[in-house]
Amino acid sequence: MGQRDSLGNIIKKNESGVRIKKGEKMEAYKKWTKKNKIKIQGLGEIENKTVVDNASTFFNERRKKKNEQNLSKILIKLITYLISH
Repeated sequence: MGQRDSLGNIIKKNESGVRIKKGEKMEAYKKWTKKNKIKIQGLGEIENKTVVDNASTFFNERRKKKNEQNLSKILIKLITYLISH
């Protein structure tokens, strides 16, 4: 079952095939959960509908805010261009 190192531990790799050091994966997950204020349910846990709804709302609002920021940048560039020509 999977590759093992010299000590017999399973070698884990990320999506790009790079080895993940022991504990490194949990650090990334902890940072992600802190940033997004969301926890993925564990094996056997029942999905919390409130958390899922909050996560969906959070990600949609963040996407909307980013789109508004991009639109603002485009409008500023357009106005600057129109004024200068």
